[in-house]
Amino acid sequence: YSFLISVSDDDDPMGTWYNWSLPAGLGDSLTGNLPDYPQMGYDSLAIYITTREFGATTFHSRVRIIEKTQLYNNDAGPVAWTDFWDLREPDHPLIVLDGIRPSIIYGSPGEHYMVNAAPYNPGTFFTVWKIHDPVGTPTITADNIPVVEYLSAPNAGQLGGGTPLETGGNAIRHKAVYRDSSLWMVHSIASGTGNAYSAVHYVRINPHTSTNLEDVAMGAEGYWHNYPALMADGDNNIVITYTRSGLTEYPGAFVAGHKDIDPPGLSPSILLAEGVGNYDVV
Repeated sequence: YSFLISVSDDDDPMGTWYNWSLPAGLGDSLTGNLPDYPQMGYDSLAIYITTREFGATTFHSRVRIIEKTQLYNNDAGPVAWTDFWDLREPDHPLIVLDGIRPSIIYGSPGEHYMVNAAPYNPGTFFTVWKIHDPVGTPTITADNIPVVEYLSAPNAGQLGGGTPLETGGNAIRHKAVYRDSSLWMVHSIASGTGNAYSAVHYVRINPHTSTNLEDVAMGAEGYWHNYPALMADGDNNIVITYTRSGLTEYPGAFVAGHKDIDPPGLSPSILLAEGVGNYDVV
């Protein structure tokens, strides 16, 4: 198994590209594990690839750190990296984690952040990982930051019924975003009567002080919100995209947002692309 990385030699997307295939199933030696669900984050120093990895008798989370300047030399030379694997919940190290995500970092906080939701149901915290000195002698620390209690999102229904749609539970499925001492992340959680539906839940954390700054859920009775992704702009406004389906609605694409000058909260759902039929994989 390999990580495939492509880097352009300049800002012309139609120009020259350099490509690498890096072995992905590594530990102390070649493991043969299946690297699953890769996510790539970045900052001014490096790119960070997280995966969850499956073996015959093992399961663990990994991060690969690749210093960026070697990718920008325009010589297609060899690539060096540093791997950390078997990352575990910091307060209960017997718990193996699923769903650690890297970040998109704007600015230079001096460390890289990774995040994951609690590996428990209900969950009461998010974990923020800090990679110190990532392109020198990297080390990793982690803190559990309390958040409003949440339950794992159920699989989603839709107009016309059928097999419920897989929604990824309560795991964070998209990269976190860092700007101006704030780290934003989003996932889906259970909501509504009997927790039969699901909502978008975003959290804004100051990773330097381990402080929960904003903690907001947005949903509606009779609807499922799943696979959200978040971005923050230069004014710390955020937009969140997600799939929404409902008892009277096929799965479609939606967006909600929050202005930094407003009190914590999310706008109502805004339709991007309406669902046109019952989604069923045979």
